[in-house]
Amino acid sequence: MRGYQQEVLDTIMKKLQQNVREIFIEMPAGTGKNSVIKQLVEVLD
Repeated sequence: MRGYQQEVLDTIMKKLQQNVREIFIEMPAGTGKNSVIKQLVEVLD
């Protein structure tokens, strides 16, 4: 996972810990949104 992808994942995890349930992820095309979501599912599983 690239550094910027890990940063996005860390931000999502922080928001979830703060009980924020609506999170908008915006990343340019080709930057690995699917990879971030895949890793998020693995972490939450």
